[in-house]
Amino acid sequence: MSLIAGYDTESRFIGEQLGRLIEHYRAAERIYWVQEEPANMGAWFFVREHIQDILPPGAKLAYAGRVSSASTAVGSTRLHRSQQNELIATAFEGLAGDVTSEGS
Repeated sequence: MSLIAGYDTESRFIGEQLGRLIEHYRAAERIYWVQEEPANMGAWFFVREHIQDILPPGAKLAYAGRVSSASTAVGSTRLHRSQQNELIATAFEGLAGDVTSEGS
């Protein structure tokens, strides 16, 4: 069972709504936080603590996104596209397998 849901990082954390959404996926073994920003620049480090508290019993939280970086952009269109393709592949392929989580 898989879940992909959007979250606007510009709004305040919606823990109750996210909890209700996750409640429908009690059989999930793994829930992925997917973000385009580097791990240290998006919401990952903030939300992972909150999501851990509302995971279904036995479920694990995983991160799919760019690694931490001192820069918001890689400075190369080719490298950006490569990273973007890897991020998307990790998010979708990871639904059937394990993904190494940064920061967890």
